[in-house]
Amino acid sequence: MNGKGRPEKLTEDLKQWIVTHQQGRKKKLKATAIQADIRNLIEAQLQKENEKRELPWNKALLQSEVDSWVPGISTIQKYIKPLNEKLDAPPSEVDNPWHLGTLKKYALPAEAIPIILVVQDFALKQDVLKQPYLLSIRQVIWIARLYKTVDAILDGDATLVDFKNKKGKGGRVIEKLLRIFLSSQAYAEGERLCELADIPFNSFTMDRMIANGSFLRIKGKTVIGNIGDTAITDTFGNFEDVEKDLANSAFENLLKANKPKGG
Repeated sequence: MNGKGRPEKLTEDLKQWIVTHQQGRKKKLKATAIQADIRNLIEAQLQKENEKRELPWNKALLQSEVDSWVPGISTIQKYIKPLNEKLDAPPSEVDNPWHLGTLKKYALPAEAIPIILVVQDFALKQDVLKQPYLLSIRQVIWIARLYKTVDAILDGDATLVDFKNKKGKGGRVIEKLLRIFLSSQAYAEGERLCELADIPFNSFTMDRMIANGSFLRIKGKTVIGNIGDTAITDTFGNFEDVEKDLANSAFENLLKANKPKGG
Protein backbone atom coordinates (compact mmCIF):
# COMPACT_ATOMS: atom_id res chain seq x y z
CA MET A 1 0.00 0.00 0.00
CA ASN A 2 1.05 3.62 -0.28
CA GLY A 3 0.87 4.29 3.45
CA LYS A 4 -2.68 5.69 3.35
CA GLY A 5 -5.20 3.59 5.26
CA ARG A 6 -5.43 -0.16 5.72
CA PRO A 7 -6.57 -2.95 3.38
CA GLU A 8 -10.36 -2.94 3.36
CA LYS A 9 -10.60 -6.51 2.17
CA LEU A 10 -8.82 -9.70 3.14
CA THR A 11 -6.98 -11.62 0.44
CA GLU A 12 -8.06 -15.22 -0.12
CA ASP A 13 -4.73 -16.34 1.31
CA LEU A 14 -5.28 -14.35 4.49
CA LYS A 15 -8.78 -15.82 4.82
CA GLN A 16 -7.26 -19.28 4.49
CA TRP A 17 -4.62 -18.37 7.04
CA ILE A 18 -7.23 -17.17 9.54
CA VAL A 19 -9.09 -20.46 9.18
CA THR A 20 -5.84 -22.36 9.65
CA HIS A 21 -5.25 -20.21 12.73
CA GLN A 22 -8.42 -21.68 14.22
CA GLN A 23 -7.42 -25.26 13.51
CA GLY A 24 -7.13 -27.32 16.66
CA ARG A 25 -8.15 -24.46 18.92
CA LYS A 26 -11.27 -24.65 21.05
CA LYS A 27 -11.50 -20.93 21.77
CA LYS A 28 -13.16 -18.53 19.39
CA LEU A 29 -11.14 -16.30 17.12
CA LYS A 30 -10.26 -12.83 18.37
CA ALA A 31 -9.64 -10.01 15.91
CA THR A 32 -6.99 -8.36 18.11
CA ALA A 33 -4.95 -11.56 18.36
CA ILE A 34 -5.26 -12.25 14.65
CA GLN A 35 -4.21 -8.70 13.79
CA ALA A 36 -1.16 -8.97 16.07
CA ASP A 37 -0.10 -12.24 14.46
CA ILE A 38 -0.58 -10.87 10.94
CA ARG A 39 1.40 -7.79 11.94
CA ASN A 40 4.32 -9.89 13.24
CA LEU A 41 4.46 -12.02 10.11
CA ILE A 42 4.15 -9.11 7.69
CA GLU A 43 6.71 -7.09 9.63
CA ALA A 44 9.19 -9.97 9.43
CA GLN A 45 8.54 -10.34 5.71
CA LEU A 46 8.84 -6.60 5.10
CA GLN A 47 12.14 -6.51 6.95
CA LYS A 48 13.36 -9.39 4.82
CA GLU A 49 12.29 -7.61 1.63
CA ASN A 50 13.82 -4.37 2.86
CA GLU A 51 17.21 -6.03 3.34
CA LYS A 52 17.05 -8.03 0.13
CA ARG A 53 15.97 -5.16 -2.09
CA GLU A 54 17.90 -2.48 -0.20
CA LEU A 55 14.78 -0.34 0.03
CA PRO A 56 15.05 3.09 1.69
CA TRP A 57 12.99 2.07 4.73
CA ASN A 58 14.29 3.04 8.14
CA LYS A 59 12.63 1.63 11.26
CA ALA A 60 9.98 4.38 11.45
CA LEU A 61 9.12 4.12 7.76
CA LEU A 62 9.06 0.35 7.95
CA GLN A 63 6.61 0.53 10.85
CA SER A 64 4.46 2.93 8.87
CA GLU A 65 4.41 0.51 5.97
CA VAL A 66 3.47 -2.36 8.29
CA ASP A 67 0.60 -0.29 9.69
CA SER A 68 -0.69 0.37 6.19
CA TRP A 69 -0.67 -3.30 5.20
CA VAL A 70 -2.20 -4.90 8.29
CA PRO A 71 -6.00 -5.24 8.03
CA GLY A 72 -7.97 -3.22 10.57
CA ILE A 73 -9.80 -4.77 13.51
CA SER A 74 -13.19 -4.07 11.93
CA THR A 75 -12.18 -5.77 8.67
CA ILE A 76 -11.01 -8.88 10.51
CA GLN A 77 -13.99 -8.84 12.87
CA LYS A 78 -16.42 -8.63 9.97
CA TYR A 79 -14.90 -11.81 8.54
CA ILE A 80 -14.57 -13.87 11.72
CA LYS A 81 -17.92 -12.98 13.32
CA PRO A 82 -20.01 -15.43 11.24
CA LEU A 83 -17.27 -18.06 11.58
CA ASN A 84 -17.32 -17.76 15.38
CA GLU A 85 -21.11 -18.03 15.37
CA LYS A 86 -20.98 -21.17 13.23
CA LEU A 87 -18.46 -22.80 15.58
CA ASP A 88 -21.29 -23.08 18.13
CA ALA A 89 -23.68 -24.66 15.64
CA PRO A 90 -24.46 -28.40 15.77
CA PRO A 91 -22.04 -30.51 13.71
CA SER A 92 -22.99 -31.36 10.15
CA GLU A 93 -23.88 -34.96 9.42
CA VAL A 94 -20.43 -35.80 8.05
CA ASP A 95 -18.86 -34.72 11.35
CA ASN A 96 -20.79 -37.39 13.28
CA PRO A 97 -19.01 -40.65 14.27
CA TRP A 98 -18.37 -43.14 11.47
CA HIS A 99 -19.38 -46.80 11.49
CA LEU A 100 -19.99 -49.36 8.77
CA GLY A 101 -23.68 -48.55 8.81
CA THR A 102 -22.91 -45.10 7.39
CA LEU A 103 -21.73 -46.72 4.14
CA LYS A 104 -25.34 -46.86 2.96
CA LYS A 105 -25.30 -43.08 2.57
CA TYR A 106 -21.54 -42.39 2.42
CA ALA A 107 -20.10 -45.09 0.18
CA LEU A 108 -16.37 -45.73 0.27
CA PRO A 109 -14.06 -47.88 -1.88
CA ALA A 110 -14.26 -51.47 -0.65
CA GLU A 111 -10.46 -51.78 -0.62
CA ALA A 112 -10.24 -48.88 1.87
CA ILE A 113 -12.50 -50.50 4.50
CA PRO A 114 -9.81 -52.75 6.10
CA ILE A 115 -7.35 -49.89 6.72
CA ILE A 116 -10.19 -47.67 7.98
CA LEU A 117 -11.19 -50.30 10.52
CA VAL A 118 -7.58 -50.71 11.62
CA VAL A 119 -7.10 -46.94 12.01
CA GLN A 120 -10.39 -46.77 13.92
CA ASP A 121 -9.17 -49.48 16.28
CA PHE A 122 -5.83 -47.67 16.65
CA ALA A 123 -7.60 -44.39 17.48
CA LEU A 124 -9.80 -46.01 20.11
CA LYS A 125 -6.98 -47.81 21.91
CA GLN A 126 -5.06 -45.94 24.58
CA ASP A 127 -1.73 -47.74 24.26
CA VAL A 128 -0.46 -44.88 22.03
CA LEU A 129 -2.98 -42.03 22.29
CA LYS A 130 -3.82 -40.60 25.71
CA GLN A 131 -7.52 -40.67 25.03
CA PRO A 132 -9.73 -42.54 22.56
CA TYR A 133 -10.71 -40.72 19.37
CA LEU A 134 -13.90 -41.42 17.45
CA LEU A 135 -13.35 -41.07 13.72
CA SER A 136 -15.88 -38.85 11.99
CA ILE A 137 -17.43 -39.67 8.62
CA ARG A 138 -15.47 -36.75 7.19
CA GLN A 139 -12.16 -38.03 8.55
CA VAL A 140 -12.83 -41.54 7.25
CA ILE A 141 -13.51 -40.14 3.78
CA TRP A 142 -10.08 -38.49 3.96
CA ILE A 143 -8.48 -41.75 5.15
CA ALA A 144 -9.85 -43.44 2.03
CA ARG A 145 -8.33 -40.67 -0.09
CA LEU A 146 -4.94 -40.50 1.62
CA TYR A 147 -3.92 -43.90 2.93
CA LYS A 148 -2.26 -45.18 -0.25
CA THR A 149 -0.29 -41.95 -0.63
CA VAL A 150 0.86 -41.97 3.00
CA ASP A 151 1.78 -45.64 2.65
CA ALA A 152 3.82 -45.06 -0.51
CA ILE A 153 5.68 -42.07 0.95
CA LEU A 154 6.39 -43.92 4.18
CA ASP A 155 7.84 -46.91 2.32
CA GLY A 156 10.32 -44.60 0.61
CA ASP A 157 11.17 -42.58 3.73
CA ALA A 158 14.73 -43.16 4.90
CA THR A 159 14.32 -40.94 7.99
CA LEU A 160 11.68 -42.84 9.95
CA VAL A 161 11.24 -41.89 13.58
CA ASP A 162 13.01 -44.46 15.76
CA PHE A 163 10.35 -45.35 18.31
CA LYS A 164 12.03 -46.86 21.34
CA ASN A 165 10.71 -50.32 22.20
CA LYS A 166 8.84 -50.29 18.89
CA LYS A 167 11.59 -50.94 16.37
CA GLY A 168 11.30 -52.97 13.21
CA LYS A 169 8.02 -54.04 11.68
CA GLY A 170 5.93 -53.18 14.75
CA GLY A 171 7.20 -49.62 14.89
CA ARG A 172 6.73 -49.19 11.14
CA VAL A 173 3.10 -50.26 11.32
CA ILE A 174 2.43 -47.92 14.24
CA GLU A 175 4.05 -45.01 12.42
CA LYS A 176 1.99 -45.73 9.32
CA LEU A 177 -1.26 -45.77 11.29
CA LEU A 178 -0.26 -42.64 13.16
CA ARG A 179 0.53 -40.72 9.97
CA ILE A 180 -2.74 -41.78 8.38
CA PHE A 181 -4.64 -40.79 11.53
CA LEU A 182 -2.94 -37.38 11.93
CA SER A 183 -3.04 -36.39 8.26
CA SER A 184 -6.69 -37.36 7.78
CA GLN A 185 -7.57 -35.54 11.01
CA ALA A 186 -5.91 -32.35 9.76
CA TYR A 187 -7.50 -32.50 6.31
CA ALA A 188 -10.93 -33.16 7.77
CA GLU A 189 -10.68 -30.28 10.22
CA GLY A 190 -9.31 -27.92 7.57
CA GLU A 191 -12.12 -28.81 5.20
CA ARG A 192 -14.74 -28.37 7.95
CA LEU A 193 -13.47 -24.92 8.92
CA CYS A 194 -13.29 -23.76 5.31
CA GLU A 195 -16.90 -24.83 4.85
CA LEU A 196 -17.87 -22.80 7.91
CA ALA A 197 -15.89 -19.83 6.57
CA ASP A 198 -17.45 -20.29 3.12
CA ILE A 199 -14.09 -20.36 1.33
CA PRO A 200 -12.53 -23.05 -0.91
CA PHE A 201 -10.42 -25.61 0.91
CA ASN A 202 -6.82 -25.11 -0.23
CA SER A 203 -4.76 -28.04 1.03
CA PHE A 204 -1.49 -27.13 -0.73
CA THR A 205 0.57 -26.62 2.43
CA MET A 206 -0.82 -29.77 4.05
CA ASP A 207 0.03 -31.68 0.87
CA ARG A 208 3.63 -30.59 1.42
CA MET A 209 3.50 -31.81 5.00
CA ILE A 210 2.43 -35.26 3.80
CA ALA A 211 5.20 -35.30 1.21
CA ASN A 212 7.98 -34.46 3.68
CA GLY A 213 6.62 -36.40 6.65
CA SER A 214 6.29 -33.35 8.87
CA PHE A 215 2.87 -34.41 10.12
CA LEU A 216 4.87 -36.57 12.48
CA ARG A 217 8.27 -34.92 12.76
CA ILE A 218 7.43 -31.28 13.55
CA LYS A 219 6.96 -30.66 17.26
CA GLY A 220 3.42 -29.68 18.13
CA LYS A 221 1.99 -27.90 21.13
CA THR A 222 -0.09 -30.61 22.80
CA VAL A 223 1.12 -34.11 23.60
CA ILE A 224 -1.67 -36.53 22.71
CA GLY A 225 0.21 -39.77 23.28
CA ASN A 226 3.49 -41.62 23.59
CA ILE A 227 5.27 -44.47 21.86
CA GLY A 228 8.00 -45.61 24.22
CA ASP A 229 9.86 -42.41 25.13
CA THR A 230 8.72 -40.57 22.00
CA ALA A 231 6.01 -37.95 22.56
CA ILE A 232 3.34 -37.65 19.90
CA THR A 233 1.98 -34.14 19.51
CA ASP A 234 -1.32 -32.93 18.16
CA THR A 235 -1.09 -32.31 14.42
CA PHE A 236 -2.76 -28.95 14.84
CA GLY A 237 0.21 -27.74 16.84
CA ASN A 238 2.29 -28.31 13.72
CA PHE A 239 0.77 -25.55 11.66
CA GLU A 240 3.23 -22.75 12.45
CA ASP A 241 5.05 -23.39 9.16
CA VAL A 242 1.76 -23.64 7.28
CA GLU A 243 0.60 -20.34 8.79
CA LYS A 244 3.90 -18.71 7.87
CA ASP A 245 3.65 -19.92 4.28
CA LEU A 246 0.10 -18.67 3.94
CA ALA A 247 0.88 -15.32 5.53
CA ASN A 248 3.91 -14.86 3.27
CA SER A 249 1.77 -15.73 0.27
CA ALA A 250 -0.81 -13.19 1.41
CA PHE A 251 1.99 -10.66 1.81
CA GLU A 252 3.12 -11.27 -1.77
CA ASN A 253 -0.44 -10.66 -2.97
CA LEU A 254 -0.50 -7.39 -1.04
CA LEU A 255 2.88 -6.45 -2.50
CA LYS A 256 1.70 -7.02 -6.05
CA ALA A 257 -1.56 -5.16 -5.55
CA ASN A 258 -0.13 -2.29 -3.52
CA LYS A 259 3.49 -1.73 -4.44
CA PRO A 260 5.09 0.57 -1.83
CA LYS A 261 6.79 3.77 -2.91
CA GLY A 262 10.49 3.22 -3.38
CA GLY A 263 9.94 -0.52 -4.07
